[in-house]
Amino acid sequence: MIFVVAGVPADLFGRFQQLAKKVFGEGHLVIAKPIRARPDGKFAPDMAYGQRLVSDLANRIILSPEIARDGCGVILLASPNLDIRDCAQCFEPFALSVALDLPIPTLTIGHAGSRTMNAIAEKVRSAAVTLRRGVKAMNSEISSRKNRTPLLLPIRNFSSDVLTAEISSLHFSLASADAPAERIRAACMRIEQSHPFTKPGGGSFYDRRGVRFKVPGRALHGSKATVGDGHLPSCLLNSRLRLGGHSDAGFHYDCTQGSNGVLSGAFPNCHGACREYAGHPHLNIYPNDFLR
Repeated sequence: MIFVVAGVPADLFGRFQQLAKKVFGEGHLVIAKPIRARPDGKFAPDMAYGQRLVSDLANRIILSPEIARDGCGVILLASPNLDIRDCAQCFEPFALSVALDLPIPTLTIGHAGSRTMNAIAEKVRSAAVTLRRGVKAMNSEISSRKNRTPLLLPIRNFSSDVLTAEISSLHFSLASADAPAERIRAACMRIEQSHPFTKPGGGSFYDRRGVRFKVPGRALHGSKATVGDGHLPSCLLNSRLRLGGHSDAGFHYDCTQGSNGVLSGAFPNCHGACREYAGHPHLNIYPNDFLR
């Protein structure tokens, strides 16, 4: 599994690296970057810092795609009562996240620094356990129900009042849930109250515009989403992961609308740029909003 750790104080970073294998266990990839204290002495990862971690993660997956198969969780460290939502949003919706408060005062030098690092390590170890449980539940949901779960629907192009809200809620709440699989199923049920799964003609979800998102069955063809040529690191990550669970690159929806089935118009793509598309007769729309 991949663990991304945001917010490790710079003066403690070497010690964190030494403890990482003990904290997370064998066989996991840990991606982290040090952070400097603000002028007031507090620590708070911001959007720019989060984007650097996202870029590092995407580069690792480009080099070794198989590392994404066991899923991804994020641990966000910050001084108490600071707003880190901009950083957290960098990892949504592809990962699960847990936010932890740093000890106060956050002493980083000498024996006091060692005690601080030990306290952080214990918190991180506990968070890693809950993240593994949540990611395991999402991997099970995606692998066993990829042609049935609404949680893979594209967020930008599936018009819905509930989909984005449920996924945003799961991003932070799933890891701490007592029964992650039940929490996932409850979210799916709430989404399907507005967008029932229909079987005639092939399993499908309909958004509030009446656009049909038909699951592909075994007809998978890979997304070209990568980094560069307009694509952002998030384009790649959202094509491989959803709420910490791994998704096959070729999974997509065949999208149609109306009596003739042709879906056309202006649609946002995986990095948010709008352009005109026309289906022949359908458009392929991927979970990360890549279109073709």
